[in-house]
Amino acid sequence: MGDDDTVYFTENLVSVLAKHDHNQMWYIGGNSESVEQNVMHSYDMAFGGGGFAISYPLAEKLFNILDGCLDRYYYFYGSDQRIWACISEIGVPLTREQGFHQFDIRGNAYGLLAAHPVAPLTFKTWRSWSEGPFTFNTQPMKSDPCELPVVFMLEQAEEVGQSGSMTSYQRLEPRPERKCNRTDYAEAMSLQGIIVSALKLDPEYWTKDQARRRQCCDLKGGIKNNNMQIRIRKCRPWETITTER
Repeated sequence: MGDDDTVYFTENLVSVLAKHDHNQMWYIGGNSESVEQNVMHSYDMAFGGGGFAISYPLAEKLFNILDGCLDRYYYFYGSDQRIWACISEIGVPLTREQGFHQFDIRGNAYGLLAAHPVAPLTFKTWRSWSEGPFTFNTQPMKSDPCELPVVFMLEQAEEVGQSGSMTSYQRLEPRPERKCNRTDYAEAMSLQGIIVSALKLDPEYWTKDQARRRQCCDLKGGIKNNNMQIRIRKCRPWETITTER
């Protein structure tokens, strides 16, 4: 179930749900990113904006009590909250999966989409338009143009052979008042394009019973002709993000 603007990545969804025995009663989803929304509704509720899944046995039980249950909870604002209340009567708790994203934010979501899990830029909460709190780390927008992020937009994506991919990105030209003119930033500000090559991620990566680790990358040749090439790969056992060993 989900809202009319919920986006589903079908293969990912099937992969995640396959971890759970479909013969059991499951209520699977995620909370809101906004603390005030969770406090107002419940930390035990799956929010409809991110979508949530109900197994067939639970749906069958829910069907038998739904009419009376909806009458009892008519004062709840949304259908996701009413369904949560009805499932609570059955006694099935929420099973959280991190892939269900509610997106209770206002403003430019670019920072969350592009920088996660690195701290995204600050935006506003859904209900009160305040600057938080959220259930993930954020960082404030800086007034100094040289401390603002350099934004690159996806230009093209293509497959390479049977197991590779290549994506290219072009720099989004900032407004004149947001340009950094410091000489020590000249090389960085000259960068106009980035090409990223990588092997395709194993579709079963999120369901395997193994420890997870962020991937590493190699910079190929520095900045040439205002462009940079990056290769993403698995990290070697001894690697860290530092340059020292």
